[in-house]
Amino acid sequence: RRSPVYGQQFIEGEPCSAVYVGDGRRAHLLGLTRQLVGESWLHAAPFRYCGSIGPLSPGVVRPPVLDRLGSALASGCGLRGLFGVDGVLRDTVFWPVEINPRYTASVEVHEYATGLTALTWHRLAGALGTLPPPLPPPDEAPPCVGKAILFSRAPLTFPADGPWLSVLRS
Repeated sequence: RRSPVYGQQFIEGEPCSAVYVGDGRRAHLLGLTRQLVGESWLHAAPFRYCGSIGPLSPGVVRPPVLDRLGSALASGCGLRGLFGVDGVLRDTVFWPVEINPRYTASVEVHEYATGLTALTWHRLAGALGTLPPPLPPPDEAPPCVGKAILFSRAPLTFPADGPWLSVLRS
């Protein structure tokens, strides 16, 4: 018996992720990040997500493409609360690759960079069906924030006790 095969066209460009909040009818773009994917310095396998850097300027994509994409997904799929779209940015065109109907890995990058409380927006839009007005453009560019996932090269057992416990307790 054959196993199912899924083929996907390779698109040359910069891996990115757009984060939205939707109310089931429309959505607001909360931000765009660059994705780290398959980075050898993080020992990640090819095409494996290993981090995010951002926020990127929405101007790197032809406006208002990202806004229309988010609202089309919110209304067409009934998406409420936080959701994301991974894609590839090539020559100012965002090519969607994957829809993530959930809190995504890059949400916290936006929270640290802008002070956004994403779960508040998630609750308002998802549970209460109230989509707050779009975020105003910042007066100045927010700081760039990143996170990375370092994959172990060998099996590893992390000790249950250590100097980090005092930080966790506080």
